[in-house]
Amino acid sequence: MPVLISVAFVPATPLLVPHIAQGAAHELAQLRQASLDVVTQLIQSGADQLVIVGTAPTTGLVIGEPDWSGFGLGSAPTGQALSPSLSIGHWLLDQVGVQADLYVGVSPQSSNAECAALGQSLVGEQSLAVLVVGDGSACRSDKAPGSLDPRAQEFDAEVVEALRLGDSARLSRLDSDVATELQVDGRAPWQVVAAMADAPMASQVVASDDPYGVLYVVAQWSAA
Repeated sequence: MPVLISVAFVPATPLLVPHIAQGAAHELAQLRQASLDVVTQLIQSGADQLVIVGTAPTTGLVIGEPDWSGFGLGSAPTGQALSPSLSIGHWLLDQVGVQADLYVGVSPQSSNAECAALGQSLVGEQSLAVLVVGDGSACRSDKAPGSLDPRAQEFDAEVVEALRLGDSARLSRLDSDVATELQVDGRAPWQVVAAMADAPMASQVVASDDPYGVLYVVAQWSAA
């Protein structure tokens, strides 16, 4: 059995959480349900360990509690807080009644090589199911957080195709500088997981949308 047996890719937007989205919750209803569906399949994979990977201020293993205080919901944890991406992963797992064994944060400034090294360090004797939280470019329209950038469509198309094909090498080659300029939240987490995939995997893109000029994509990889 390959070490990595299942991966779920979900968006990093806090708007997946209805209490944060409030009146706009219906706008992401399909993406939210698609995310919950791939998470449900992830935990049914039978892996020994369930891992969440998402962007964080520093790279490494993280122990903490979800923190929604930056979005006007509740107060900050008294102890260490999870980053927004890791908090979203925690929320999704909580909706299906499970908890992660490991939280792995990766700095957006991490190079391709650093992401690969981190991914390779996570594999071992135990089989892994990984929930990857990240968005594509935030420059797909004039109203996007990063405004319109003509490079965004091509960059995001490369991401979606790599996820559709289960092409870890393609994810590993994403340009980190261009990703930063396009405000791509998912580049580093995707490249961490790409380095963990050492065998062909069955793959599909379940959903993708950009209602706010940011690419949100839901995809799934599983051991072939």
